[in-house]
Formats: sequence, structure tokens, C-alpha cells
Amino acid sequence: ARRFVGYPGAMTGLLLTLLNVVIPVVSAAEEGAPAVSARDEAYRKAEAKRLSDELEKLVRRQAWAGAARTYAELEAIGLPLGVDELYAGALTARQLGEMALVYERLLAAAKLDGRREIVDWLWAIDTGYGRVSLTGDPASPPTLSADTPPLLPEQRACVEAAQRHLSESGRFDGLLPAGTYRVNGVAVEVIPGEDPVVL
Repeated sequence: ARRFVGYPGAMTGLLLTLLNVVIPVVSAAEEGAPAVSARDEAYRKAEAKRLSDELEKLVRRQAWAGAARTYAELEAIGLPLGVDELYAGALTARQLGEMALVYERLLAAAKLDGRREIVDWLWAIDTGYGRVSLTGDPASPPTLSADTPPLLPEQRACVEAAQRHLSESGRFDGLLPAGTYRVNGVAVEVIPGEDPVVL
């Protein structure tokens, strides 16, 4: 009976013994977690550096399809992109006709470094392109044509990209060079600085 009277004290001793065993194990696990995270972070940084170098080489060689894939892989890592990577991404998107992506990447780059070439390029897009949102039936995609085909290669690529989006999904949200277009024969005027054309 006396032993049972002392049970709470015995239980306390048992708990202390267990805690002395469990706490060091938990602490070791907690101490190990940052090490794993640090290794993961180091790997991500190393991979980002490798992809950044590869992107630079691909852009220099004007291998735009490869540059687009590499940029997407770089974004997927999830680390903040530097101004050089963002600018390379803008150059790549321009060649593929994705002018809305160009603008988005240039804006991000300008927040890091408002160098003249970036600001001038943003201004050229602001004054030379307008935003449009075209939606049609994917089963019978709408057609898009320019009354006066653009002269600049990047503007032609932009119109071709819009036509491609429409034919593949029946939808295009993006930028088009200023001018008059026909969407299923309906005249649409794209004016820089105006509200988006929605059709």
C-alpha cells in the first residue's frame, strides 16, 4: 500500500527518465532539419546558377526554343531571378512573339535595375502595343488578321503568336501592335494606352 501511495512520485521519476531520452532525440531531429534544408538550398542555388549560365549561352547563340525551356526550368526552381535572367527571358519571349511576357519580365527587371535600355524598351511597348482579350469557341477558333501586316519582325511574331493561341485554344489575352485587325471579319482597333479590346 505504501508503494501505491508513492505512485505519483514514481510516475514523475518515470516521466523524467522518458523525457531525458525523448528530448535529446527530438532535439537531434530538429538540429538535423536545418542541415537538410541548407543542403537543399545549396542544391537549388547551384542548379539556378547552372541554368542561368546555360540561358546566357543559348540567348547568345539565339537558340530561342532552348532558351525558353531553360528559362521555364529556372523559374520552376522558385528562387528570385536577377536582372540578367529577367532580361534574357524578355529577349526570349520577344523572339517567340509573347509580348505580354516581355513586358512582365521587363517590369520585374526594372524594379531591380532601372537601366536605360529596360526603361526605353518598356516605353516602346507602352506606346506601340495595346492589350486585347479575344475569346471564341475552341471547336471553331476565331481567325485574326492584320489589315496592314507589321513590318518589324518582333511585331510580326507577336501577331503570329496571337493567331497560334487562337487556333490552339480559341483564346488570346495579350498585347498586339497598334493597328486595325479583323477577328472573324469584325474590325478591331488596337490603340496603345486605351482600355483593353475585349471581343
